[in-house]
Amino acid sequence: MRDVMDKIVVGSSRLPFGGKTVVLGGDFRQILPVVPKGGRADIVHAVINSSILWRRCTLLKLSQNMRLQFSNDIEQNQALVEFGKWILDISDGKLGNSEDGETIIEIPEDLRVKSSGNHIGDIVDAIYPNFINNVGDYTFFQHRAILTPTLNSVDKVNDYVMAMLPGEEKEYLSCDTVSRCDEDVVIDQRWITTEFLNDIKCSGMPNHKLKLKVGVPIMLLRNIDISSGLCNGTRLIVMDLCFNVIGAEIVNGPHHGEKVFIPRISLTPSDTTIGQTLLNVGVYLPVPVFTHGQLYVAISRVKTRQGLKILALDESGSIYTIYLVLCCNLLYFAFDSSSQFEYKMSLYSDYLKLTPMASFTAIYLSNQIFGEVDPYFAKEYDSDLLESWSVIDYKDKLHVVAYNKSSIRPLLTHGWSEMKDVFGFETNHEIDFVYYGKSVFGLMCSKTLDCFCQVPMYHSRFVKIGYTMEFYMNVTLDNIVKPFLNVFGSFEDYLRSCNFEFFIVCCDNGTMHSFDISLTEIPFRTTSIGIGWDDFCTRGEFFVGDLLCFKFTLFNPTNVAFVFKLS
Repeated sequence: MRDVMDKIVVGSSRLPFGGKTVVLGGDFRQILPVVPKGGRADIVHAVINSSILWRRCTLLKLSQNMRLQFSNDIEQNQALVEFGKWILDISDGKLGNSEDGETIIEIPEDLRVKSSGNHIGDIVDAIYPNFINNVGDYTFFQHRAILTPTLNSVDKVNDYVMAMLPGEEKEYLSCDTVSRCDEDVVIDQRWITTEFLNDIKCSGMPNHKLKLKVGVPIMLLRNIDISSGLCNGTRLIVMDLCFNVIGAEIVNGPHHGEKVFIPRISLTPSDTTIGQTLLNVGVYLPVPVFTHGQLYVAISRVKTRQGLKILALDESGSIYTIYLVLCCNLLYFAFDSSSQFEYKMSLYSDYLKLTPMASFTAIYLSNQIFGEVDPYFAKEYDSDLLESWSVIDYKDKLHVVAYNKSSIRPLLTHGWSEMKDVFGFETNHEIDFVYYGKSVFGLMCSKTLDCFCQVPMYHSRFVKIGYTMEFYMNVTLDNIVKPFLNVFGSFEDYLRSCNFEFFIVCCDNGTMHSFDISLTEIPFRTTSIGIGWDDFCTRGEFFVGDLLCFKFTLFNPTNVAFVFKLS
């Protein structure tokens, strides 16, 4: 949009989406983004509120659960409000007690499925009563579904329902090949055999062997014909099983009751989700779910409390009246780096029994979205520091902050801004961190920053005569659109005297850029910083009229400069 809007409104190319209002929708209570082989910091970094655009967003919260079906009955509506609050409390992790990384949530008695020992049969009977008598009636399947967290459990439920149906079973086989887009990837394709491909089971793709019977409910995994209602997530009932075509009747949507034919098609893996609202939902939990969000996604599909049934099992296969949700909020501290023994730290009083390994002072500034870390501390404990730090205060409040592990400018990134709300910091605060090892920190004390003379020497805002050198520049339209920046006066003299071939510029929003320094004498003496200055201004969110400060540290001469706006 920026290239289009810039032709209409001058300067729009430097605004997100060209200055147009864009509405984004989503549910933060659901499962976090999946980052292959990523740690906690990588996952947090992938969330939308970690984007540099998030600060420009206005957050509008929805206050009413539109899935819940309200009526004119006051008591029934009150029960729905309480049910909706119970769902939100699960997603927010407010229910149950946390023990050893597992949150124990009690399942209300009216939501439990009474089991006779045949667990899958019991959940099927609870959601699909008189299943055999209703086979072929598409209205019976319109608002019913059984949800379970793993593909293995899905296969077991499907096999059980398939066995209940009368008639002959037909087997369809896939023809699996390596995608052409992978031909140029440097991998040994000899181990990617047909047998290997046939054994792969993943979400969004049918198994190599697809067994069906007439009357079995199925779901589309791709958009085939949107105008005819054949979309990703459309549910159908099998009516005919031919060699290359499956005849089916649509169950849900505006085309329900229509008969369609589904041909063989080529598929590549993709994400398939069920975002539908249902009247009857069975949640089959043979194993604990991984996060609160995973359980929330399942139980929030239903319209009424009466339509939700949960069957949870423990490790021995017995019925659970309480349920475990695995979480990742455990802190561990190793007493001895050479020992494998680890002690779980849950209370701040436990920390006080230990001797801290080190400490450093950080500064919380309202106009900085990242926190700066003492580079001497970061260098000394580099091998021990992880990409996520666990911080706890004397009130046992726990918060996790991402660490960028940079040798040039170590920063606390995602989660830093939220520390103000978690620990109650005021604007511009001085914070003392004590380090116990394994990226576990105690928040020893904090106080309001009264004067910038309290700022540590390593910090970008540290200013002291004889220790730092600052240069100032007003951003103009001329120097913000050019790929290089000409510098003059004392700034030029300083760069020439240091004999820098290049220098690194660090901004408050965490961006860093390396600039070559170009010196010329003929026909005029000029000193230029570039190429890439215009891109740096865009990423640093510098605009015409801003007053920038370039700060160099003299007590430890380096070609690293801090650049920030002066309000």
